[in-house]
Amino acid sequence: AYFGGSSAVRRGVLRQAVVLDTSSRATSIICEVEGINGMVPNQDIVNTYMNPARDKHHLPAYHREAWESVYHHFRNGGVHSSHAPFLEMQVPAFTVKGQRRSSEKAVLDTAALARSFEAVVRSLSNNLQQLHHSFNFYFFTGPHRHISNGLYLYPVYAMQLPLITYLMTTPAYRDIRSFLVGLGAVAAVIAASGTPIFLLATNPGLASWLSAMAPGPVSGAGPPACLHPGRSDEETELRRLAVVMWLTSGAVGAASVAMVLRRYAFSVFDDASQVVEVGNHKEGVRLPSPLWDAVRSASGFAYLLVLAPIAIYAWAMAVPLTAICVPVLVMVRPFNFLRRPLRSLLLLLFLFGNAFLITVRPEVRAGLLAGAAGRGADWFYNFFDETVVPAVPRDARQYLPVPLVTWLKQGQLAAALESDLLLGLYEAARDFNCVGGMLFPVFCFIYFPLLVLVALVGIGLPAQRVEDEAVSL
Repeated sequence: AYFGGSSAVRRGVLRQAVVLDTSSRATSIICEVEGINGMVPNQDIVNTYMNPARDKHHLPAYHREAWESVYHHFRNGGVHSSHAPFLEMQVPAFTVKGQRRSSEKAVLDTAALARSFEAVVRSLSNNLQQLHHSFNFYFFTGPHRHISNGLYLYPVYAMQLPLITYLMTTPAYRDIRSFLVGLGAVAAVIAASGTPIFLLATNPGLASWLSAMAPGPVSGAGPPACLHPGRSDEETELRRLAVVMWLTSGAVGAASVAMVLRRYAFSVFDDASQVVEVGNHKEGVRLPSPLWDAVRSASGFAYLLVLAPIAIYAWAMAVPLTAICVPVLVMVRPFNFLRRPLRSLLLLLFLFGNAFLITVRPEVRAGLLAGAAGRGADWFYNFFDETVVPAVPRDARQYLPVPLVTWLKQGQLAAALESDLLLGLYEAARDFNCVGGMLFPVFCFIYFPLLVLVALVGIGLPAQRVEDEAVSL
């Protein structure tokens, strides 16, 4: 699903496009609007097809559910759609895709499908105002319903507010020296941990040079080619090995910067607050707050600056990042199971869970967990349906996250977590190299450094002057 070349000559002629992608004996059609990095066509062109197709031609046409569409955007699903190259060229386009559902027995009416395309072609031919009155950022919640960015942007920004209201009240944030040192440490962590992964996966020259220097260990760690990967066990193992090499390089870089920052932490702060003076000058930079607190406060500010624009550019990418990064950055402190047992346990489980999902093979994970994750999910769904929903007043139930829980029940997220995440990272790198999918750079420069920062504050830096709040977790 990768397209090369340039369509600059055609851009001024082609205004809209509709792609038909169906197989024999399809039972229904789904209108795919998701493109690369959150791109969607103008909603008018989609409604021009969907409304007559359902109401006039009586075709079983559907949109993806809202949360399924969010998940599809997040995992770079739109980059493989047939209409994605048109959206990249600012040509509104979508795909009408035939599908087979086990619950549907009637075969799709070919004549009605042809008439629906005739109608949409006539409508596009008469559309001379470039569809500028409709929405360009939206999610469909039904065949005739949607939510626009005027509604779904603000809850994400509200979720990011604790990074301001909590982290900006710390002493380290109010002191400019601590804040700048913390920002420098955060930048060093991001550069040392994320850059090696990113360069090995995207720079053929670097991979070739490393292969010449060390032919054995890194010979297969080069960037993915823009081809469909082979399905043999040997080729699969080579892809897994390449990602392992990428992550190992990032871990080595993170360990190196952590060692440097740990030594630096003792030189910029001590619990006795002693300042050594030589003549009339102070020796080095002395901070009123420990380095772990400076890193913690600065990381909250840095991630706020990153997450806010991502919410506008690719909302589906910002939602899971915000849901994970904000509580982790607010909770992170040096681990101490005597004074902060719950907080320390949750953060340690967070780190261990990520390492477990990434490094352990799917079949080994399935054997170790023995269905525990599925049973826990079933318990949660039953508790939500049988306890939470009945306890809420009927008029307020419309505000419950019922669509989200319903989508989680379908098991797409669980299936993704049960899959081989190393191969998933390899495919994300391939999508970035070939069509610019942003999932891989987000992992390299946002998510992986987040894991490093949590480990750095919790374990790596000295626990100097840790002041517990009135209610300690």
